[in-house]
Formats: sequence, C-alpha cells, structure tokens
Amino acid sequence: MLTHSSNLNNDADDAKLWEQHTGIEGSEINLASIQWDVRTQETDKKFVIFPNDLAPPDSLRGDELLRNLWQFGNEKVELDLTTIPWLSHLPSRHFRDRLHRFDWLSDLFANGDAGSERAKFLIDSWISVYGHFDSFAWRIETTTDRLWNWIKCSRFLYTGKKPEQENARLSALIRQISYLEEIVENTHSHHAKWKAACVFVAHRICCQITVGLEQAIKRLEKECYSQFLVDGCHASRSPSATFSALQDLAVLADLFQQAKTRVPRFIIELHSRLFSALNFFRQGDDGIAPFNGGNEVRPERFDTVLRTIDTWPEQKTRLRKAGFYRMERGDSLLILDAGSSPKEEFGSLAHAGTFGIEFSDGVSRLVTSCGHSFEVCPSLQFEVRKTKAHSTLCLGGEDSAELVRGPTRGLYSPKIDPDIQTTFIEDDGCVWINAQHGGYHKRFYLTHHRRLFMNSDGSQIIGEDTVIRPNSGGVKDNREPIDFSIRFHIHPNTTVSKKREGIWLEPNIGLPWTFLTSHSSVEIEPSIYIARDSIEETQQIVIYGKADPTGVSSKPPNCVRWTFKKQIK
Repeated sequence: MLTHSSNLNNDADDAKLWEQHTGIEGSEINLASIQWDVRTQETDKKFVIFPNDLAPPDSLRGDELLRNLWQFGNEKVELDLTTIPWLSHLPSRHFRDRLHRFDWLSDLFANGDAGSERAKFLIDSWISVYGHFDSFAWRIETTTDRLWNWIKCSRFLYTGKKPEQENARLSALIRQISYLEEIVENTHSHHAKWKAACVFVAHRICCQITVGLEQAIKRLEKECYSQFLVDGCHASRSPSATFSALQDLAVLADLFQQAKTRVPRFIIELHSRLFSALNFFRQGDDGIAPFNGGNEVRPERFDTVLRTIDTWPEQKTRLRKAGFYRMERGDSLLILDAGSSPKEEFGSLAHAGTFGIEFSDGVSRLVTSCGHSFEVCPSLQFEVRKTKAHSTLCLGGEDSAELVRGPTRGLYSPKIDPDIQTTFIEDDGCVWINAQHGGYHKRFYLTHHRRLFMNSDGSQIIGEDTVIRPNSGGVKDNREPIDFSIRFHIHPNTTVSKKREGIWLEPNIGLPWTFLTSHSSVEIEPSIYIARDSIEETQQIVIYGKADPTGVSSKPPNCVRWTFKKQIK
C-alpha cells in the first residue's frame, strides 16, 4: 500500500520535500533579478466584457470555505471566521501554494451573497499582504493560475458600488499581468506558458485593450500548436490536461463572440481535436480515465463541454500519437496505455504506467490506477507515478520507465525506450490487443508482453502477461529468479472479496464480475485512490511470482493468464 502520511516532523522536512518534488517552479523568486514596469495607464481600462466560466462550482466546498474550513488532499485546517488563512500557521508549503492559486474562488462565489462577500474580503486581504510582491506567492505557475481564476470571476470582482476596492483589485491584477509578461519568456513550465497566454488574451478582450492583443493571440496560437499532439491529446499524455485546455479555449471563444470578433480559426480547430480526444477517454459515468497526472473530472464538468460541441465526434479506437487503445463492447470498456514517455518539458507529471489499464462496466469503474490529484501533497503525487500504482506488471520491484530528474526544471520524468510495439485487431465482433515494451530490458534483459482479448458482447476479458528474452537480448549473469507482481487496482466504488468461484468484484451499480488466474499466488491487498481529489482507501488484486531470468519460454512461471468474467443472470 502506498503511504500517504502528511505528518512532517518540522519545517525543514517540509522544505526538503517541497524542493525535491517541485523543482525550479517551486523555488522562491528573487525580486532583485526582475525589473518590470507596471502599466499604470491601463488601470483606467475597466472590465466591460465578462467571461462565462463553464466549470460548475463545487457548492459543498464553497460551503466549507464559508465556514473557514480549508482542505487540500489529506491536509485540513479549520479556522474561526475572523482568521485569515494565509496569516495562520499552515500545514505545509503545498497547502500555501494551493491557497495562493485561488482555484477555490468560484466555489465561494457560488454561495450567494455571503459567499460573494467572503470571497471579496479574502481577495482584498490577500492584496493588502501580497499585492506588491511575495517570493513564494508570485512564483510563475501559481501566479498564472491565480490571474486566470480572478479573470474568470471578474463579474463579481470589478463591478459593484465600492469603486475604491474594485480599483485596488484591478491595479493588483494589472501589476501581476505586467510582471507575468516580463518573466514568462524565461519559464520552462508548459502549464505556465499556456495559462499566461490565456490570461493575456482574456484581459485585453475583457477590458477592450487593443494594444498587444494581436501579439497575445499569436502567443496563444503558438502554444496551441506546440502543446498538443495531432490526435488531440495534450503532449503530457494527460486527459485532464486536455480537458482543462478545452475549458480554457471555450471561455476564450465565448469572449471573442461577446466582443463581436471572429473566433480565431486555430481555436476552433483545436477545440474540435481536443473534444475528440476527450471522447476517447470518456467513461460510462461521464468522467474521464485518470492517466498520466490526471483525475476523473466530475461528470457535471464534462457535461458542460458538451454545450460547446455542435456534432458528436466519431468514437476512436486508438490515439496513435499518444499511444492509447480503446476496447469497447456492450457496456464494457477497457483503455490501455501503450505510449512512450513525453518529452522532458511535458513529462513532469507523466507516470511509469506502461500497459496500465482502466476497465469499467457502464457507469461502474472496476479496475483503475491510484490516479492523480494536484490537491494532495507533492510526495504522494510522486508515489502514484510509479509502476506499482498502476494495473500492470512490475518486474523486480522496479518501474517500467525510470523516473529521472531532468536538468532543465529539476523535475522527474519517465524515460522509456521507444520500442513499444502494439497491434490492434477487430474480428468477428471481438477485439485483440498485442503489445510489448522493453522498459525492463536494460536491467533484466527481458521484455514485457501484454495480450488482451474482449469478446463480442464485452462479458469476458482475457489477459496474458509474459516476460521473455528477445532474440537479440543478452542473459543476466545472475540466474536467480526475478520477483514480479501484476496488480489490478480496484476503484473505491467496487468491493472485492475471495469466494470459492474466484475473486468477486461487486460494483455499487450493476452486475458482479469474477477474476480468475492461472497463477497460484494471488492476494487482495490495500490500495489508495486519489483521482477524486481526496485520499480514498480501496483494494487491489495482486498476482505474485518469480520469473526465470533466461526468459526462454512463454510458459509459466514467465507467463500468467487472467480473466475478468461478468456474472450475467
């Protein structure tokens, strides 16, 4: 079971973990190295157009914030109503970082007049403390998120009957935008580049500023072409990153329309490609599969993007460039991750989950990974990137792709040889996927093969995991057997139990499934799931074995067969 304790012994431990897992973007800013001129003349430019935020607010979270209860992942702080959170003792740098991003702002504004007044009070107090500069709060990724959230809530912040406060908020916004324009060219963060481009365009449209608008649009166009693969998936191979970008583009397209200006063609074209990719990852519960630094995405959030689509895209069975494959028959859906590692600049959240699967039956998710969430602490975000946190084979206790700290950003990215080979076959209503990768070859001279079969009505899925020595491979000097494990992480909405017929998976909704394997050593063990932005305890099915290092045969112990079978009444 992955550990998820946040009880840090002291501030030094917290600082060490923060530096280890956030790299350059986590480092505090040295103001002496930055010179920027605030465009004070633009304080006269008021908001005349207001964004329509497509993301539905979390009313439950908004209610908690109204009571001054703050929670990010497994860290929770409850304060009296007179206490300002950023002036209090907080659990960690991660907690402070999430506060300064203001991702929670729309949830608070959604709680009527009381929520609106509380949100304005918090922003005004933030400006009084941090409005000119702060080495931690003004780090680039945090600043871009904060500005984007402020702009999306501008109809609440810059209109009303208190012009002095509204002007102060506008001045703080412009000061940060000016600062962002000065430093954005030097960042290697693709997230900051994307959000900054959205901020520059949105601010100019909302305030009807023509100076620099064309340049801002060109910057956004550059990011649209550089950050997305031809199949519509984000270059990080994260469905959640794709979804977030789709929502941002929808907000910007709406602003162009409100301004009675033609929506740039590149926005329209990318919007269509992104939705096509997201439709590939869409699950029966209207969320998405949590691959590579992604979470489920609440179904109501996905529903909002449907309003931006005129025609439903044709369902794809594969995203060739991103390396994902989709098997779907009846109500059964299985998605396989068979893609190579992203480039270093996009790999800071990529997982070592080669051949990991997401398997669902209708609205019920059955087999998944541990998921991912920005809400939990960075050390746990790192742990769920490892191979053991995915539903795949782990050889020798090592990752299928080594997580290596890159020299540019100081962040860990997976490095897997690009020798992944996959075939996808449909015949007589059935689906086969044959895949192999050499991520373990340098360490063990063995290749992992995963074969998957789904029958014509989706009631049976047969899998086979094999580790073999390729013809061109060497042989380890050490002939000791190599430990391996094959894991199937179970979604929290599904319970697992051993019965005489095999291992039973019983979802909250729908019929049960049985899991059978040719292997004798199979266990049910604890696991965790964080793809719903909290840490949930769940279970996993684990097959344990010892592989022959010579890998000369595709028979046991190097070959394990397993089956999921639906119990149809």
